[in-house]
Amino acid sequence: MAKENPKCSRYDLRALEQWLAEQASKGKWLGEEWLEFTDAEPVTRRFYIEPAQERGGPTQALRDARALAGWEFVCTMDKEAFLDWHSVGERAKLPRMREMPDSWAYRRLGRKIIGGALTSIAIVPIVLLPAWFATRSNPLPLRALLTDGSTQLTLLTMVLTVVCGIFAANRDAHNILRLRRAIRAGEYQQPVAQHQAWYGTLQRLPMLVSLGVLLILVLASQRSDFIDMEKTPFLPAEALGGTEASSFAEQRWAPLCDLTIVHEGDWDSWTADGKWWSTETQLEVYRVRPGLFAKPLSNEIVCYYSMEQVETLDSSGKAFYASGAAGHQAILLCRGGRVLVYRTNAPEDLRQHLEEFSALLEAYEKQ
Repeated sequence: MAKENPKCSRYDLRALEQWLAEQASKGKWLGEEWLEFTDAEPVTRRFYIEPAQERGGPTQALRDARALAGWEFVCTMDKEAFLDWHSVGERAKLPRMREMPDSWAYRRLGRKIIGGALTSIAIVPIVLLPAWFATRSNPLPLRALLTDGSTQLTLLTMVLTVVCGIFAANRDAHNILRLRRAIRAGEYQQPVAQHQAWYGTLQRLPMLVSLGVLLILVLASQRSDFIDMEKTPFLPAEALGGTEASSFAEQRWAPLCDLTIVHEGDWDSWTADGKWWSTETQLEVYRVRPGLFAKPLSNEIVCYYSMEQVETLDSSGKAFYASGAAGHQAILLCRGGRVLVYRTNAPEDLRQHLEEFSALLEAYEKQ
């Protein structure tokens, strides 16, 4: 007993019938469970799938009527909404369709349509609400398009998940509506697609697109273990009275946003008074829409960078100095749509090097 999946929509009944006939000609015989096949001698059989009036399978009267026309019952499909018959002999007569607007099959398809719509509506808040709550409590990461590459991919994956979920919930909506109209009118549908080879690929297209986009982002991002000062201007901790770093790392996320991250030093973290710290020096430069920084960022820089005190360095609210435990300090500069954040535990006061940080930001603006 093996399971086979059709290369057509399960709501394209005529295409399903043709596919089942092909399976029988290959020696795969449909059993009492839908899509469960057993190996047998290749035979030539016709199949007929019809909507069920009620649940529970065909009545004895219906079995007898179909037997007189040359059909034998095989199994039910889609929660007993449809009945599957195969021909006995070559002279089986195709049953006449009749209007069935009150049938179980018609009601079942209606529930599928409603369920797909509700699923589409539910997917959006389920996926996006956690991100919304996170940004409400700490809006700086969203304004900065997030300053960590993995988090950017997480955001993009969430959006693609919504798209894929909506598509998956409604990928058969067209065939369901078409079949429902046919059941209501008592029409015999012609096949939309005779198990086209691309149907399975079409169903998986959103997921393939999602994986492709993520792969492009990963491959297009540039990461290196050294810093080219000509291409990536940087102020090392050693110039601020700190120790010479033993390791460097540079990462650019140009495909998603204009973002450059430079790390200097070891990633060494610990908990002090319930807060998380790192001994590294980090420079972040990214571009966003200027309107996102219309409000001062004093509260956000305290929350996002785990600082205790923050000082506004100009009246426009576009330059900040923040300090925290373990000698940590940070500078944040905003100019147009470009933002520079520099964090370090070097001993010299960063406010004394404000001109140097402004020159760094200007150098990135020229790139």
